[in-house]
Amino acid sequence: MVLLVGFDRVALGVHYVSDVVAGWIVALACLVGTAGAFEVWRREQGRSPANPSEQGVDPEAANELTDEPQPEGRPRR
Repeated sequence: MVLLVGFDRVALGVHYVSDVVAGWIVALACLVGTAGAFEVWRREQGRSPANPSEQGVDPEAANELTDEPQPEGRPRR
């Protein structure tokens, strides 16, 4: 979708190719920077490095997630 929108902006003539490519680079840099900062924070908190594709974004909460409905007033374990 990101590529399609970028190419569309160029095809419509509202941006130059260099503008679109620069936007993609800035967005990728923000994503990499945020992910890197999150990993540094996890290590500083004494947590193991995360693998979100396998464990989700909060691996420590995996035991709390169930498909069973919880009775009202009773917290999840």
